[in-house]
Amino acid sequence: MASNDIPLSDILIPSRAAAKRARAAFGRQLSSSPEPDTPPKRKSTKRRKSAVSAVDSTKTVANFPTESAHSGPVSSEAIHPPAPLPRRPASHSRLPQSFTSSENEEEDSRWKCFNGQLVWVRIRRSGEPVWNETEESKEESFWWPGGILRGSLQRGPVHVLLFGRISPGAKTDISLPTPTESYILSMKTNNESLRFSAQNFRLPDVAPEIDEFPPKKVEDGAGREVPRGGRKNDFWKPPPPDPMLDVPGELVLSLEKKGRTEYWPAKVEEYIPPSKRTAKPRYRLLFLDDAMLSVERSMFYTTGEDGFYSCKLGKFDSGDSKIADNVDADIDESELTRGPSPIPEIPPPTNFGKLSIRQQFSYVKPVVKAVLNDRYPPAKDRHDAFMKGGIIRRALRKEAPGKGELNAREVTELGLVLNWWVLRDERYAKKLSSTWQASISVSDPPDDQAQAELSELSGRVQPTADSTNAAVISTHHQDARAQSVLSDLTDVVTPPPSEVTTCGEMLHSERTGHHEQERHRGCEAYEALTQLERIEYCQLVLLHESILQLLLWRSEERTSLKILDDNEEKHLHEIAFKMSEQMDWVVEIERLREAGQKRRQQKAGPPPMSMGGTRSRPKMSSSVRN
Repeated sequence: MASNDIPLSDILIPSRAAAKRARAAFGRQLSSSPEPDTPPKRKSTKRRKSAVSAVDSTKTVANFPTESAHSGPVSSEAIHPPAPLPRRPASHSRLPQSFTSSENEEEDSRWKCFNGQLVWVRIRRSGEPVWNETEESKEESFWWPGGILRGSLQRGPVHVLLFGRISPGAKTDISLPTPTESYILSMKTNNESLRFSAQNFRLPDVAPEIDEFPPKKVEDGAGREVPRGGRKNDFWKPPPPDPMLDVPGELVLSLEKKGRTEYWPAKVEEYIPPSKRTAKPRYRLLFLDDAMLSVERSMFYTTGEDGFYSCKLGKFDSGDSKIADNVDADIDESELTRGPSPIPEIPPPTNFGKLSIRQQFSYVKPVVKAVLNDRYPPAKDRHDAFMKGGIIRRALRKEAPGKGELNAREVTELGLVLNWWVLRDERYAKKLSSTWQASISVSDPPDDQAQAELSELSGRVQPTADSTNAAVISTHHQDARAQSVLSDLTDVVTPPPSEVTTCGEMLHSERTGHHEQERHRGCEAYEALTQLERIEYCQLVLLHESILQLLLWRSEERTSLKILDDNEEKHLHEIAFKMSEQMDWVVEIERLREAGQKRRQQKAGPPPMSMGGTRSRPKMSSSVRN
C-alpha cells in the first residue's frame, strides 16, 4: 500500500472529479429552478481499478480509503475545476446521449435564450411535432423534453428548444402555433413528479396484441390520462374505395333501400369510409330524381357486372325521346344535303337548338375551314396528332370524345353533313369503284375507253393499311352503328340509292367539275393524305371540333362567325370541352344497358330447342328454369 502522505486528490481521476462537480452544479440549478425538484441522491460508486503513476499498477482502488472513510472533505484547492458547463435544467439529469459536450457552439448559444420553463413535446423521429389525431396513427411518436425559448403554455405561438436530437439530422427546435395538450405538456405534474419516463415516453406505431380486456390507460403522476393514440382504433385504417369505381362519376344501377327489388339509375358522387371496424364502407349516390342517398357497395351494379344488364329496372321517364337517340333509325342523307347551303343569320335565332342540323352547321363552317388550313390553334394538337400517323393516330381512334347535350342521332346527322360539305363525292369513290367493276360482264370485256375510265377512277384510291381497314369497316356499317355513334362515323359513307344512277352518269358529273361536287381544299399536309385518310380525318378531327363549336352556339357562348384572337378562341375551346363532357347520364345508362343486353343475346345464340317431353309436363332448359 502506498504511503499515507500521498494526498487523496492526487489519486482521484479527473473525470470522476468532473462528474462530482457536475452533480453539484445540477443540484444548485434544481434549487433555483422555476419548477423546483428534489436534488438527485448521491449514489455510492464501486471501487474500480485505477492506474496512478504514484501507485503500483497491480493495486486497485479498494486499497485506498473511500471518500466516506476520509477524515474530512476533499480540499477544493486540490481538485482542478472542470470546464464551465452551460446552465441546463436540473430535472434532466439523464439527457440523451447525443446531447453531450460535443454539441456545436451554435446550439449552446441558444440556451442563453432559455427562460426556464420545461415542457414535453410530442414529436416524430424527424423532430416534427404531431399536430392532429389523424397523424397520430401513421407512425410512432415520442414525448420529448424541451425548454420554451419564447411564448408560454397559456398563449402561443411557442418556440421550443429540444434537449438533443432524437435522431441524426432531426430538428432541435420547433415552433407551435397554439399550445394544446395533444402535443405539448408541462414537465411536471401537480405533485412535482415527471410526467414521462423511459418506460412510457414512446408511443409505438404498431398496435399491441388485442385481448379481451380494454387497453390500459397511460396516466401521468397525478393520475390523469395522458393524451395519446388509442391502442386499437387509432391504429386501424379504413379501407380505400373500390379501385374498379370511378369516384366521382361512375354510372350504376342501385337499390334505394335494403329489401327493395327495383334498381334505379344513379351516379356515384362520393366515397364514405367507415368510422370504426364494425362499420361498412358506403357510397353517396345521386339518383335520377336528384335525391342523394348513402348505400353500401353490395346495393348497386356497375357496367362491368352482369347484374347491371339482368336486374329488375324500375319504371321511369328519362325525359328524352328514345326515337331521337335511336342510332338504328334510318337517316335519309339526301334530305340533309338537298338544296342550297343555308346562310347563317347574325345574331342567331333564340331557338338555335330547334334549327336543322344543316342550318346549325352553317355557323360552324368558318372554324372547320380554319382547321382544314391548319390555322386554328386550339385544334392544332389534334390536327398534328393525326398527321403524324402510326401509334398517335391510333390513339385518336380509341378516344371517345364527349357530345354534351347532343343526342346520338344529332351527332350522326352532323357527321353526314360534315362529310358531304368537306369531301363531296369523294365519299363514294370506294363504293363506286366496286359498283363499276361489278357491272362489267365477264363475257363482254370492256372497250378501251371504258377500261381507261375505270383505271382513272380506281387509281384515285391508294391501297394503304388504313384504307384496307376502312374498307372492311364499310361492309359492316349497318351493324356497327348500333354499338357506338362516334365509331360509326369513322366508316366509309355509302351513297343513297337516289344518287347512284349509272356509272357513266356519275363519271360525267365528275368530269364536268361542278362546284357543288368539288371537295374543299386544305393545308399541304391535308392534301397529302389519301382519300380514305381524308375521310378518317373528318371524323377524328373535324367532327370533334364541329361538336364543340355547336355546343358553343347552342349555349350562346359564341356569337361571332369570325375567328377571334388566339386567347379568346382558347378560352371558348376550354368552355366547349367542359360542356362536351357533360351528358344526360340517365339516358347514357339506358343506352349502355340496352347495348349490353344485345351483346349478351348475340353471344348466347338462339335458345335451345326442346328435345322431347310430355303434353302434361314439357321439358324446360336450365336457362328457362332459372
